[in-house]
Amino acid sequence: MRKQLSKSLTTILCGAMIMAAAGCGNTTGYPLNIDGVDVRAGIYIMEQQSALSEAQSKLKEEQPDLDTSAEDFDIRKQTIEGISAEEWIKNKTFELCRQYVATGKLFDELGLTLTAEDISDANAQAESMWTESNMFAQYFYGVDVMGEYYESIGVSQQSYNDLLKNGKKSEAIFEYYYGENGVEKPDEKEIEAKVLERYFAVNYFSYDSEVGGETAEERLSKLNSGESFESVYKTYTDDQKKKELSDAKKEAEEKGETYEGDLPENVDTELPEKDSRIEVIDKESTGLEEAFVTEAYDMKPGENKLIEVKTDDDTTITYIVQKADLSAMSDKLKECNDSLIKELKGEELTEKIKAIGDGYALKENSAATNLYKIDKLL
Repeated sequence: MRKQLSKSLTTILCGAMIMAAAGCGNTTGYPLNIDGVDVRAGIYIMEQQSALSEAQSKLKEEQPDLDTSAEDFDIRKQTIEGISAEEWIKNKTFELCRQYVATGKLFDELGLTLTAEDISDANAQAESMWTESNMFAQYFYGVDVMGEYYESIGVSQQSYNDLLKNGKKSEAIFEYYYGENGVEKPDEKEIEAKVLERYFAVNYFSYDSEVGGETAEERLSKLNSGESFESVYKTYTDDQKKKELSDAKKEAEEKGETYEGDLPENVDTELPEKDSRIEVIDKESTGLEEAFVTEAYDMKPGENKLIEVKTDDDTTITYIVQKADLSAMSDKLKECNDSLIKELKGEELTEKIKAIGDGYALKENSAATNLYKIDKLL
Protein backbone atom coordinates (compact mmCIF):
# COMPACT_ATOMS: atom_id res chain seq x y z
CA MET A 1 0.00 0.00 0.00
CA ARG A 2 1.46 3.31 -1.07
CA LYS A 3 2.01 5.68 1.81
CA GLN A 4 0.72 9.21 1.28
CA LEU A 5 2.00 12.37 2.96
CA SER A 6 -0.56 14.35 4.92
CA LYS A 7 0.64 17.31 6.92
CA SER A 8 -1.35 20.33 8.06
CA LEU A 9 0.24 23.74 7.73
CA THR A 10 -0.38 24.30 11.43
CA THR A 11 1.64 21.22 12.43
CA ILE A 12 4.52 22.19 10.15
CA LEU A 13 4.63 25.73 11.49
CA CYS A 14 4.43 24.56 15.11
CA GLY A 15 7.24 22.08 14.48
CA ALA A 16 9.32 24.81 12.90
CA MET A 17 8.70 27.08 15.90
CA ILE A 18 9.78 24.43 18.37
CA MET A 19 12.96 23.65 16.41
CA ALA A 20 13.69 27.33 16.02
CA ALA A 21 13.36 27.80 19.77
CA ALA A 22 15.68 24.83 20.33
CA GLY A 23 18.19 26.30 17.92
CA CYS A 24 18.20 29.60 19.81
CA GLY A 25 19.03 27.88 23.09
CA ASN A 26 15.53 28.05 24.60
CA THR A 27 15.33 24.71 26.40
CA THR A 28 11.52 24.83 26.49
CA GLY A 29 11.65 23.88 22.81
CA TYR A 30 13.48 20.57 23.27
CA PRO A 31 11.37 17.40 23.66
CA LEU A 32 13.77 15.90 26.22
CA ASN A 33 16.65 16.81 28.49
CA ILE A 34 18.71 13.77 29.44
CA ASP A 35 21.46 14.11 32.04
CA GLY A 36 21.78 17.78 31.19
CA VAL A 37 21.84 17.21 27.43
CA ASP A 38 19.04 18.71 25.32
CA VAL A 39 17.69 16.28 22.73
CA ARG A 40 16.62 18.14 19.60
CA ALA A 41 13.29 17.49 17.93
CA GLY A 42 14.92 15.93 14.87
CA ILE A 43 16.80 13.37 16.96
CA TYR A 44 13.66 12.59 18.95
CA ILE A 45 11.62 12.04 15.78
CA MET A 46 14.20 9.76 14.18
CA GLU A 47 14.49 7.68 17.33
CA GLN A 48 10.70 7.59 17.32
CA GLN A 49 10.82 6.14 13.80
CA SER A 50 13.15 3.39 15.07
CA ALA A 51 10.81 2.75 18.00
CA LEU A 52 7.85 2.47 15.61
CA SER A 53 9.76 -0.07 13.52
CA GLU A 54 10.55 -2.12 16.64
CA ALA A 55 6.90 -1.94 17.66
CA GLN A 56 5.82 -3.36 14.30
CA SER A 57 8.28 -6.24 14.70
CA LYS A 58 7.04 -6.89 18.23
CA LEU A 59 3.46 -6.99 17.00
CA LYS A 60 4.38 -9.62 14.41
CA GLU A 61 5.97 -11.72 17.15
CA GLU A 62 2.98 -11.42 19.47
CA GLN A 63 0.32 -11.70 16.75
CA PRO A 64 1.73 -13.66 13.77
CA ASP A 65 -1.65 -13.71 12.01
CA LEU A 66 -2.24 -9.96 12.28
CA ASP A 67 -2.52 -8.34 8.85
CA THR A 68 -0.60 -5.08 9.29
CA SER A 69 -1.03 -4.25 5.59
CA ALA A 70 -4.82 -4.08 5.79
CA GLU A 71 -6.41 -0.74 4.86
CA ASP A 72 -8.02 -0.35 8.29
CA PHE A 73 -4.96 -1.40 10.31
CA ASP A 74 -3.96 1.18 12.91
CA ILE A 75 -1.05 0.39 15.20
CA ARG A 76 -2.34 2.95 17.67
CA LYS A 77 -5.25 0.61 18.43
CA GLN A 78 -2.93 -2.27 19.31
CA THR A 79 -1.32 -3.35 22.57
CA ILE A 80 2.30 -4.47 22.93
CA GLU A 81 3.60 -6.31 25.98
CA GLY A 82 0.41 -5.47 27.84
CA ILE A 83 0.35 -1.70 27.24
CA SER A 84 -0.98 0.50 24.45
CA ALA A 85 1.21 0.61 21.35
CA GLU A 86 1.49 4.41 21.62
CA GLU A 87 2.79 4.16 25.19
CA TRP A 88 5.17 1.35 24.22
CA ILE A 89 6.56 3.41 21.33
CA LYS A 90 6.96 6.49 23.52
CA ASN A 91 8.82 4.46 26.16
CA LYS A 92 11.07 2.94 23.51
CA THR A 93 11.73 6.39 22.01
CA PHE A 94 12.84 7.65 25.43
CA GLU A 95 15.07 4.58 25.80
CA LEU A 96 16.70 5.14 22.40
CA CYS A 97 17.23 8.84 23.17
CA ARG A 98 18.91 7.83 26.44
CA GLN A 99 21.23 5.57 24.43
CA TYR A 100 21.93 8.39 21.97
CA VAL A 101 23.10 10.61 24.84
CA ALA A 102 24.95 7.75 26.57
CA THR A 103 26.88 6.95 23.38
CA GLY A 104 28.07 10.54 23.04
CA LYS A 105 29.06 10.79 26.69
CA LEU A 106 30.89 7.43 26.75
CA PHE A 107 32.70 8.34 23.53
CA ASP A 108 33.98 11.53 25.18
CA GLU A 109 34.85 9.80 28.46
CA LEU A 110 37.00 7.25 26.62
CA GLY A 111 38.87 10.09 24.92
CA LEU A 112 37.87 8.97 21.43
CA THR A 113 37.64 11.16 18.34
CA LEU A 114 36.03 10.65 14.97
CA THR A 115 38.43 10.32 12.06
CA ALA A 116 38.33 12.76 9.18
CA GLU A 117 36.98 9.89 7.07
CA ASP A 118 34.16 9.23 9.56
CA ILE A 119 33.11 12.87 9.48
CA SER A 120 33.39 13.07 5.71
CA ASP A 121 31.32 9.89 5.24
CA ALA A 122 28.56 11.16 7.53
CA ASN A 123 28.51 14.56 5.84
CA ALA A 124 28.39 13.01 2.37
CA GLN A 125 25.60 10.58 3.30
CA ALA A 126 23.49 13.32 4.85
CA GLU A 127 24.10 15.60 1.87
CA SER A 128 23.04 12.87 -0.56
CA MET A 129 19.77 12.33 1.32
CA TRP A 130 18.94 15.99 0.84
CA THR A 131 20.10 16.37 -2.76
CA GLU A 132 19.83 13.08 -4.67
CA SER A 133 16.65 11.67 -6.18
CA ASN A 134 15.46 8.62 -4.30
CA MET A 135 13.04 6.02 -5.70
CA PHE A 136 12.00 4.94 -2.19
CA ALA A 137 11.07 8.53 -1.33
CA GLN A 138 9.21 8.93 -4.61
CA TYR A 139 7.18 5.75 -4.20
CA PHE A 140 6.35 5.84 -0.48
CA TYR A 141 6.28 9.56 0.27
CA GLY A 142 5.58 11.27 -3.04
CA VAL A 143 8.69 13.45 -2.85
CA ASP A 144 11.87 13.46 -4.94
CA VAL A 145 14.48 13.28 -2.17
CA MET A 146 14.37 11.76 1.31
CA GLY A 147 15.44 15.06 2.84
CA GLU A 148 12.17 16.62 1.71
CA TYR A 149 10.24 13.94 3.58
CA TYR A 150 12.41 14.31 6.69
CA GLU A 151 11.91 18.08 6.68
CA SER A 152 8.14 17.53 6.47
CA ILE A 153 8.15 15.53 9.72
CA GLY A 154 10.52 17.90 11.54
CA VAL A 155 13.96 16.39 10.90
CA SER A 156 16.69 18.75 9.67
CA GLN A 157 19.77 17.71 7.74
CA GLN A 158 21.86 18.61 10.79
CA SER A 159 19.87 16.25 13.02
CA TYR A 160 20.18 13.48 10.43
CA ASN A 161 23.93 14.14 10.22
CA ASP A 162 24.28 14.11 14.01
CA LEU A 163 22.54 10.76 14.24
CA LEU A 164 24.91 9.34 11.61
CA LYS A 165 27.89 10.62 13.57
CA ASN A 166 26.47 9.11 16.74
CA GLY A 167 26.49 5.80 14.88
CA LYS A 168 30.15 6.37 13.98
CA LYS A 169 30.85 7.02 17.66
CA SER A 170 29.19 3.73 18.55
CA GLU A 171 31.46 1.95 16.05
CA ALA A 172 34.52 3.63 17.58
CA ILE A 173 33.44 2.55 21.07
CA PHE A 174 33.03 -1.01 19.78
CA GLU A 175 36.58 -0.96 18.40
CA TYR A 176 37.87 0.45 21.70
CA TYR A 177 36.45 -2.49 23.62
CA TYR A 178 36.40 -5.41 21.17
CA GLY A 179 38.57 -4.49 18.18
CA GLU A 180 41.99 -5.83 17.21
CA ASN A 181 43.63 -3.97 20.11
CA GLY A 182 40.50 -3.71 22.24
CA VAL A 183 40.67 -3.61 26.02
CA GLU A 184 38.09 -6.43 26.14
CA LYS A 185 39.09 -8.24 22.95
CA PRO A 186 37.37 -11.65 22.77
CA ASP A 187 39.47 -14.82 22.92
CA GLU A 188 40.15 -15.75 19.29
CA LYS A 189 40.11 -19.52 19.87
CA GLU A 190 36.81 -19.28 21.72
CA ILE A 191 35.24 -17.26 18.91
CA GLU A 192 36.62 -19.60 16.24
CA ALA A 193 35.16 -22.60 18.06
CA LYS A 194 31.74 -20.90 18.09
CA VAL A 195 32.10 -20.05 14.40
CA LEU A 196 32.82 -23.66 13.44
CA GLU A 197 29.79 -24.80 15.45
CA ARG A 198 27.52 -22.40 13.61
CA TYR A 199 28.95 -21.77 10.13
CA PHE A 200 29.85 -24.22 7.38
CA ALA A 201 31.12 -24.00 3.80
CA VAL A 202 29.76 -25.76 0.73
CA ASN A 203 29.87 -25.87 -3.03
CA TYR A 204 26.41 -26.59 -4.42
CA PHE A 205 24.00 -26.09 -7.28
CA SER A 206 20.42 -27.15 -7.93
CA TYR A 207 19.97 -29.82 -10.59
CA ASP A 208 17.08 -29.86 -13.09
CA SER A 209 16.54 -33.21 -14.86
CA GLU A 210 14.91 -31.40 -17.81
CA VAL A 211 18.29 -29.90 -18.69
CA GLY A 212 19.29 -33.29 -20.02
CA GLY A 213 22.81 -34.62 -20.39
CA GLU A 214 24.17 -36.52 -17.41
CA THR A 215 21.92 -37.49 -14.52
CA ALA A 216 22.42 -36.07 -11.03
CA GLU A 217 23.87 -39.43 -9.96
CA GLU A 218 26.37 -39.40 -12.84
CA ARG A 219 27.50 -35.89 -11.96
CA LEU A 220 27.87 -36.90 -8.31
CA SER A 221 29.91 -39.93 -9.41
CA LYS A 222 32.33 -37.59 -11.21
CA LEU A 223 32.85 -35.65 -7.99
CA ASN A 224 33.46 -38.88 -6.08
CA SER A 225 35.99 -39.90 -8.74
CA GLY A 226 38.04 -36.76 -8.11
CA GLU A 227 36.79 -34.36 -10.79
CA SER A 228 36.73 -30.79 -9.50
CA PHE A 229 33.46 -29.23 -8.47
CA GLU A 230 34.13 -26.34 -10.87
CA SER A 231 34.44 -28.77 -13.79
CA VAL A 232 31.22 -30.61 -12.89
CA TYR A 233 29.44 -27.30 -12.50
CA LYS A 234 30.76 -26.08 -15.87
CA THR A 235 29.43 -29.20 -17.59
CA TYR A 236 26.01 -28.58 -16.08
CA THR A 237 25.94 -24.91 -17.15
CA ASP A 238 27.01 -26.02 -20.64
CA ASP A 239 24.06 -28.42 -20.72
CA GLN A 240 21.71 -25.67 -19.49
CA LYS A 241 22.85 -23.31 -22.26
CA LYS A 242 22.63 -26.07 -24.89
CA LYS A 243 19.03 -26.79 -23.91
CA GLU A 244 18.17 -23.08 -23.99
CA LEU A 245 19.60 -22.69 -27.49
CA SER A 246 18.10 -25.97 -28.73
CA ASP A 247 14.66 -24.90 -27.54
CA ALA A 248 15.05 -21.52 -29.23
CA LYS A 249 16.22 -23.18 -32.47
CA LYS A 250 13.33 -25.64 -32.39
CA GLU A 251 10.79 -22.86 -31.77
CA ALA A 252 12.11 -20.84 -34.72
CA GLU A 253 11.96 -23.85 -37.02
CA GLU A 254 8.39 -24.66 -35.95
CA LYS A 255 7.40 -21.10 -36.85
CA GLY A 256 9.10 -21.39 -40.22
CA GLU A 257 11.65 -18.75 -39.23
CA THR A 258 15.39 -18.72 -39.76
CA TYR A 259 17.28 -19.36 -36.53
CA GLU A 260 20.13 -16.86 -36.21
CA GLY A 261 21.29 -17.55 -32.66
CA ASP A 262 24.33 -19.42 -31.37
CA LEU A 263 24.49 -23.13 -32.15
CA PRO A 264 24.03 -25.52 -29.19
CA GLU A 265 27.02 -27.62 -30.25
CA ASN A 266 29.31 -24.59 -29.94
CA VAL A 267 28.51 -23.95 -26.27
CA ASP A 268 31.59 -23.69 -24.05
CA THR A 269 31.00 -21.68 -20.86
CA GLU A 270 33.86 -20.36 -18.79
CA LEU A 271 35.35 -22.66 -16.15
CA PRO A 272 34.89 -21.03 -12.71
CA GLU A 273 38.04 -20.29 -10.72
CA LYS A 274 38.91 -22.83 -8.05
CA ASP A 275 36.82 -22.41 -4.88
CA SER A 276 35.05 -19.37 -6.38
CA ARG A 277 31.62 -20.94 -5.85
CA ILE A 278 32.12 -21.84 -2.19
CA GLU A 279 29.40 -20.33 -0.02
CA VAL A 280 29.66 -19.94 3.75
CA ILE A 281 26.31 -20.56 5.42
CA ASP A 282 25.19 -19.48 8.87
CA LYS A 283 22.88 -22.28 9.97
CA GLU A 284 21.03 -19.89 12.31
CA SER A 285 20.33 -17.26 9.66
CA THR A 286 19.82 -18.32 6.07
CA GLY A 287 17.18 -18.15 3.37
CA LEU A 288 17.87 -21.72 2.30
CA GLU A 289 15.49 -24.59 3.04
CA GLU A 290 15.88 -25.93 6.58
CA ALA A 291 16.16 -29.53 5.35
CA PHE A 292 19.02 -28.57 3.03
CA VAL A 293 20.88 -26.68 5.76
CA THR A 294 20.51 -29.51 8.28
CA GLU A 295 21.73 -32.19 5.87
CA ALA A 296 24.58 -30.12 4.42
CA TYR A 297 25.77 -29.08 7.90
CA ASP A 298 26.06 -32.74 8.93
CA MET A 299 28.28 -33.63 5.95
CA LYS A 300 32.01 -34.13 6.46
CA PRO A 301 34.56 -31.90 4.67
CA GLY A 302 35.30 -33.35 1.23
CA GLU A 303 32.06 -35.36 1.17
CA ASN A 304 29.83 -35.19 -1.92
CA LYS A 305 26.11 -35.76 -1.76
CA LEU A 306 22.74 -35.37 -3.47
CA ILE A 307 20.30 -33.55 -1.20
CA GLU A 308 16.62 -33.59 -2.10
CA VAL A 309 14.30 -31.02 -0.54
CA LYS A 310 10.51 -30.81 -0.80
CA THR A 311 9.11 -27.29 -1.01
CA ASP A 312 5.78 -26.03 0.32
CA ASP A 313 4.12 -26.65 -3.06
CA ASP A 314 5.34 -30.28 -2.96
CA THR A 315 8.03 -29.71 -5.59
CA THR A 316 11.29 -31.61 -5.12
CA ILE A 317 14.56 -29.73 -5.58
CA THR A 318 17.74 -31.73 -6.05
CA TYR A 319 21.03 -30.20 -4.96
CA ILE A 320 24.48 -31.48 -5.85
CA VAL A 321 26.61 -30.62 -2.82
CA GLN A 322 30.27 -30.76 -1.88
CA LYS A 323 31.23 -29.90 1.69
CA ALA A 324 34.30 -27.67 2.07
CA ASP A 325 36.56 -27.32 5.12
CA LEU A 326 35.87 -23.91 6.61
CA SER A 327 38.62 -24.35 9.22
CA ALA A 328 41.22 -24.43 6.43
CA MET A 329 39.95 -21.25 4.74
CA SER A 330 41.69 -18.46 6.66
CA ASP A 331 40.10 -15.50 4.84
CA LYS A 332 36.54 -16.80 5.09
CA LEU A 333 37.11 -17.94 8.66
CA LYS A 334 38.25 -14.44 9.64
CA GLU A 335 35.16 -12.92 8.00
CA CYS A 336 32.98 -15.27 10.05
CA ASN A 337 34.95 -14.50 13.23
CA ASP A 338 34.51 -10.75 12.69
CA SER A 339 30.82 -11.17 11.92
CA LEU A 340 30.19 -13.23 15.05
CA ILE A 341 32.15 -10.83 17.26
CA LYS A 342 30.05 -7.93 15.95
CA GLU A 343 26.86 -9.86 16.64
CA LEU A 344 27.75 -11.13 20.12
CA LYS A 345 29.69 -8.15 21.37
CA GLY A 346 27.39 -5.71 19.60
CA GLU A 347 24.57 -6.98 21.80
CA GLU A 348 26.85 -6.69 24.83
CA LEU A 349 27.77 -3.10 23.98
CA THR A 350 24.12 -2.20 23.42
CA GLU A 351 23.30 -3.49 26.90
CA LYS A 352 26.27 -1.61 28.34
CA ILE A 353 25.16 1.69 26.77
CA LYS A 354 21.53 1.01 27.68
CA ALA A 355 22.52 0.53 31.33
CA ILE A 356 24.37 3.85 31.29
CA GLY A 357 21.42 5.63 29.68
CA ASP A 358 18.91 4.08 32.09
CA GLY A 359 20.80 5.73 34.94
CA TYR A 360 20.36 9.22 33.53
CA ALA A 361 17.77 11.68 34.79
CA LEU A 362 15.24 12.51 32.09
CA LYS A 363 13.05 15.59 31.88
CA GLU A 364 10.21 15.57 29.37
CA ASN A 365 8.84 18.70 27.74
CA SER A 366 5.23 17.53 27.25
CA ALA A 367 4.39 20.48 25.00
CA ALA A 368 6.97 19.20 22.52
CA THR A 369 6.45 15.43 22.88
CA ASN A 370 2.69 15.87 22.51
CA LEU A 371 3.31 17.68 19.25
CA TYR A 372 5.60 14.95 17.92
CA LYS A 373 3.30 11.96 18.20
CA ILE A 374 3.56 8.98 15.86
CA ASP A 375 0.57 10.12 13.75
CA LYS A 376 2.83 11.89 11.24
CA LEU A 377 4.90 8.72 10.75
CA LEU A 378 1.95 6.50 9.80
